[in-house]
Amino acid sequence: MIRLKPALRWAKAGSFVAAATLCLGPPSVAAAAPIDVFEPMVEVVENGQPGLLSLRSSVSPLEIAWLDPGESFSWQIGLNLTGQAAANASLEFIPHGGLTQPDTGYVLTAQRCETQWAGYSGTDSHLSCTSGVKTLMTDVALEHGPTARIPVGDVIAGTSPHILFTLTRPYGSKTADSFTFALGVTVMGEDPTKDSALPKTGIASGGLLAAAAATLGAGFIAVLFSRKAGNK
Repeated sequence: MIRLKPALRWAKAGSFVAAATLCLGPPSVAAAAPIDVFEPMVEVVENGQPGLLSLRSSVSPLEIAWLDPGESFSWQIGLNLTGQAAANASLEFIPHGGLTQPDTGYVLTAQRCETQWAGYSGTDSHLSCTSGVKTLMTDVALEHGPTARIPVGDVIAGTSPHILFTLTRPYGSKTADSFTFALGVTVMGEDPTKDSALPKTGIASGGLLAAAAATLGAGFIAVLFSRKAGNK
């Protein structure tokens, strides 16, 4: 297994960038799992104001087997809110490099489940939700650049909604260069006090810049690095 070195981490007050490498080993194919089987989730290193929004990821560090045309990779992130009764969450996805090249065709889907998705993350995996699925975005073409800020909806203290992301390289996809992407999750409280500062999460890595004012001071950025060579 070969792992590429992550790009330089760069941070200033209130911000943190978590770098993740692309796994170049054998494909991580997830077999179909019963609806009551749940994969382990890993706590994501905090950034922003501690203790308000914590995140868990099914893949951490982010390691993704190389996708051939027609394949997809799915993973989930769980959100937990403390110190605030409720907050409104949003996410944004910023593609770069090969993801934005014409005719590569990469698309992204994001869906919300009020509990953890059952099953296992991986290549061509199929996870299920028994608490009702809310689609946040469907097959958004990444060659068009960054998504708009996507509303995730309310996050209530004591609950743990999970967002399932599926990155797909469709059949007919042309050869692409290496790529990176940034995935940001932010929350905003409903009734911030007058004296509350509005910390900003601003990060730059691999030529990307993502900034978000979050009343609760929370945000998460994960950067995926591909191998130097282009796709097959």
